[in-house]
Amino acid sequence: MSLIICFVTFFCILEQSGNSSAELQTNEQFEIYVLADRLIDVLPYNYEDPAWRKLLESPPPGKVILADKDIEAYNWEDQEIILDSSSSERLIGLKLIEKSFIVYLGKRPLFGGSFIERGSARAINYPVIYIDKSRSHVVFQLWPIHGMFASYRELKNATIKRRIELADVMRHFRTLGKLR
Repeated sequence: MSLIICFVTFFCILEQSGNSSAELQTNEQFEIYVLADRLIDVLPYNYEDPAWRKLLESPPPGKVILADKDIEAYNWEDQEIILDSSSSERLIGLKLIEKSFIVYLGKRPLFGGSFIERGSARAINYPVIYIDKSRSHVVFQLWPIHGMFASYRELKNATIKRRIELADVMRHFRTLGKLR
């Protein structure tokens, strides 16, 4: 009987620690920070280059253009961030193409990249965001590299996909009830 009580107590403690982890997760803010300087021409082609780590650790001036409150949903399977109506209106006029960005969760930089047009001829082997304005809401399409694939799902390289498919981000949006 005491063994059963020990197991039940142990599982209750595990459940509580799991819940507090989820609560902490919602205290962290998901943000996309856009750098003021136009760095697309000087960023290293190879995302493994140490210059990327340095940029993430010590970003130049910029501003947050997108946060949790601006996001209606995160379509995980297609890596699409669907903006809410007011954020769509606010961002539609910003000139983001060829600007560089850093994605944060809390104070932690997760990855960086550049906004580009889908049909761009640039050779880019680092994360990009395509902006889709053709729907009722603006959609940020995150890709781990610039590619001429018809859809994100066609990209089969799991190593490259892991640049942006981060478990902490998935948990964060699941906790917020915004994960699709």
